[in-house]
Amino acid sequence: MEYTWSKTARTLTTLVFVVAPAFAQSPAESPAGALGELITDRPDFTESSEVVGSGVFQFEYGMTLDHESRAVHFSGPELLVRTGIGKRFELRFSGDGLVVERALRNSRARGFFDVDFGAKISVRGESRFLPSFSLIPALSLPTGSRNFSSLGYDPSIKVAYSKGLPAGFSIAGNVNAASLSTPGGRLVQESYSWSVAHSLPAGFGGYWEVFGFTPWDEEGSQAWIANSGVTHGLGANAQVDVRAGRRLTASGPDWFFGFGLAIRQPSHLFGR
Repeated sequence: MEYTWSKTARTLTTLVFVVAPAFAQSPAESPAGALGELITDRPDFTESSEVVGSGVFQFEYGMTLDHESRAVHFSGPELLVRTGIGKRFELRFSGDGLVVERALRNSRARGFFDVDFGAKISVRGESRFLPSFSLIPALSLPTGSRNFSSLGYDPSIKVAYSKGLPAGFSIAGNVNAASLSTPGGRLVQESYSWSVAHSLPAGFGGYWEVFGFTPWDEEGSQAWIANSGVTHGLGANAQVDVRAGRRLTASGPDWFFGFGLAIRQPSHLFGR
């Protein structure tokens, strides 16, 4: 695990200090600045209701360390690639990358998670009294290592909403449903999230969130988790983040900690 941490940390550090500054320009200097505020789908569990916009690639990376059931897990680089096609539609590719699990008596397993292909469709924008809404359909493909793959094709759908509030606050949430492959057959899992965010001085932002799964596993238990994090913009087109959380119920991760990076880059692939 130490080697994996070192290698992945060096990669993310390179992205933060070498690649990200190339995109961290003021809106006047960068074409992407015309898109306004950089809005990401990380670091919280809640997906935003905003699409990235036409002619834009957005790359979101992360790493997470968590403890659950007497085992420590590391995953990364968690990757989400988003590309805008029109003002209301984006294509998405995501995967949690490599996972290393160390359990009791120093037993260790290593492999890769499955990857997802999906889209985000903006249904309506925010109005004075109503939030914005988006739909996020996705399909998980059994591309991962045998020990960490569902070994099936698993569809999911998310409804994302958000609303700006006075005094720099905003609220967001998701209602999700997924059909998961398990050794005992198909498991329909619902998940919910609620997040409150607030802008902070010096380019920082903070959020507080609760999310849950029902059921968490084949045994039918529920899991509810609380977490909080901080983001910081690097100019108009990049952002770094850090987050931490813990479970509120008997099921779920005992604790987790993670950090990540998002970079936005104009592209002429689909035009503007």
